[in-house]
Amino acid sequence: MGYEYSIILNKGEYPKAVQALAEAFDSFSAQYVVEADNKGFSLMYPKDIKWPDRMQIIIKTVDEYTYVVPKDTQYLYCLFYISGDEAYRAIELIKSTLCRLECEYEIDDL
Repeated sequence: MGYEYSIILNKGEYPKAVQALAEAFDSFSAQYVVEADNKGFSLMYPKDIKWPDRMQIIIKTVDEYTYVVPKDTQYLYCLFYISGDEAYRAIELIKSTLCRLECEYEIDDL
């Protein structure tokens, strides 16, 4: 079971935020590897052949109103398959990275 979050940037560039987050997660833990593309990145656990994808952050735009994110709003979609202390550290890393970029943001459960 995964945890889903939306991050709406009130001011800021989504591609720049994704790049900064991918760089920040590069040193999150020695057991993980960051795999990035032009839409986002994944935090991979190479030792798990069946479920290597532990977390994903991608840029999305809402097609229809979701009660959390208004229609046509761009946001960062975060899918976590990590929990506990590790998930807490991941959220704190996201927050500190966005603060360093001076981005105003809203994080919410989906």
